[in-house]
Amino acid sequence: MNFSPAKSILLLTTLLLTACQHPIKPAGPISSDQDLRDTLAAMARAHDQKTQLAFYESLPWQRTAEPFHTFFVTMGKTQRELYDQLQAWAKTADHGNPMPLTYTRSDDTPGRAQKIVEARQEKLIRGDSKIDFTRDSLMQMYEDYEWQISLIQALQPRVSDPALKAYLEKSLKVHQEGSDELMSLLKRFKP
Repeated sequence: MNFSPAKSILLLTTLLLTACQHPIKPAGPISSDQDLRDTLAAMARAHDQKTQLAFYESLPWQRTAEPFHTFFVTMGKTQRELYDQLQAWAKTADHGNPMPLTYTRSDDTPGRAQKIVEARQEKLIRGDSKIDFTRDSLMQMYEDYEWQISLIQALQPRVSDPALKAYLEKSLKVHQEGSDELMSLLKRFKP
């Protein structure tokens, strides 16, 4: 199948936007190193996906108007910093061995549901005009930022490593401020 560059970029954007969605996992304490690794891998993936979305938005034919563009630029920078900080911790932390943060979607019900929602959102994004892309991506980022805030708040009481705590505190601040900014930007869209 041959795709034009515009269709290829649209497909990439759709995948990036939908990849930021996270399945809800049952509540409970971190029961193992694997549980912690899976949680941190999902967080690293979300940082990386938001960085890629910011790059896509910076392309000349996809660049959004101000003040939306400034949000995407800032998001790309801060999410890359968080991603790098988390990866550095995973490689050097005093937890035995390096902790690989490669994300793998589960094949359980929440994992399959995530795949379905990603397909539904891809269909939505494919039909978006530039203004709809802006609105829809901001809505998805708001949902993701709120998820990250909740995930961090649930994880913080269970973490004792000082470097990991510092990462979580910084990430929480970034996502809380970003959520507030996203809400402000979304209010610019009137029905």
